[in-house]
Amino acid sequence: MQTRKIKPIGKVMKTSVKKQKQDLCRNINSDDIERLVGGRHHNPHAILGSHQLDDENWVVRAWHPRAVKAEFRLPDQSIKVMSVIDERGLFAAPIDHPTPGSTLIFYFMDGSNWETVDPYSFSPSLGELDLHLLREGRHQRLFNHLGAIC
Repeated sequence: MQTRKIKPIGKVMKTSVKKQKQDLCRNINSDDIERLVGGRHHNPHAILGSHQLDDENWVVRAWHPRAVKAEFRLPDQSIKVMSVIDERGLFAAPIDHPTPGSTLIFYFMDGSNWETVDPYSFSPSLGELDLHLLREGRHQRLFNHLGAIC
């Protein structure tokens, strides 16, 4: 009689969790994560918020440096628990489609939580022309984009 080796359940679970993290980080690399958590990333919109991974799959990512857990509340009030992508506060969850104005809920070590609208679910407010004029110091209506009008 031939015996088969059976993989331990814990190892299988670790492998599937690792694969899920890789899937959720498919279009970013470790350098992007390092620059983001170090506050040096030139375009956080490229990492945070909703992103299409392929034809059918989307991901939402969020970051809070002191959070130990995060959840994503969809407009229909359903909640998705986000996976920890990086221990320094980067979280991600698979979603069906982009959801502007969805809510992030961050949980902290002391038991408190913070609920906020995902700021990265909206497009950047400054376009290429705005950035060009800003660099030249010639932007005449910057207050319209940055919300500083009285």
